[in-house]
Amino acid sequence: HGRRGNALQGLRRYEEAKRSYERALELDAGNKVAHCPRLLCITRLTTLSSARQVVQKALTDCKRLSADSSQASLPEDMLVAMGLGDLRAVEAWLSGGGHVDAREKDAGATMLMGASAAGNEMMVTALLQRGANVNLQSNERATAPMMASSQNRPAIVRRLLAAGADPTLRQEGGCK
Repeated sequence: HGRRGNALQGLRRYEEAKRSYERALELDAGNKVAHCPRLLCITRLTTLSSARQVVQKALTDCKRLSADSSQASLPEDMLVAMGLGDLRAVEAWLSGGGHVDAREKDAGATMLMGASAAGNEMMVTALLQRGANVNLQSNERATAPMMASSQNRPAIVRRLLAAGADPTLRQEGGCK
């Protein structure tokens, strides 16, 4: 189901891809690999106006975030804004107290990981300028460069390596 979701996402059939990822998660609740692509599909399906409403809620919620990135939780709303490429919303959230290395609660992904996988070079650059850690690993031990590489984003991989990404880190199962 995960591979089918990847193929459908490549064809820009996001609703079907989202259902495939959800089916993969139903069959294996511990399958964190399907979680991030599912969120990317949701961002593609979300309208810009509803994303802005979600971002306003995230701005309100960010006041409660800890300054410690290991404790900071990344609201799903910010994943939506990031996936839509809404740099203004992300910058506003960060300026309002959100932590650049906050993690998404289920998969442990950061905004840098999401922007890297989505191929959003402007977002990657902005997050790096804000001090995003290029070597943080998700719950499955994936890094931003690994996610960019898995989505065939060589320019972003090079940018992350230039920013100090450790090419020797390995993901669960030994993948680089």
